[in-house]
Amino acid sequence: MPPNMIFYFSDTGNTRWAAKELAERTGERLLFIPDEMKGACVYELQASVNSMTKRVKR
Repeated sequence: MPPNMIFYFSDTGNTRWAAKELAERTGERLLFIPDEMKGACVYELQASVNSMTKRVKR
C-alpha cells in the first residue's frame, strides 16, 4: 500500500479528476469518502519515518 492517502469527495467529478491526477503523480492511495464511510474507517497514519504508527478510528 502506498505510504499516503488522498481522501476526496466529488459531486460533479471535478474534484475526483484532480484527486486522481494527484494520486497518479504521487503514487498515493485514492479514497472516495462516501465509500470509505461504509466501512470500518480505520486508517494507519505515520507522522514521520522514526515515529510510532498511530491508529485513527471514527
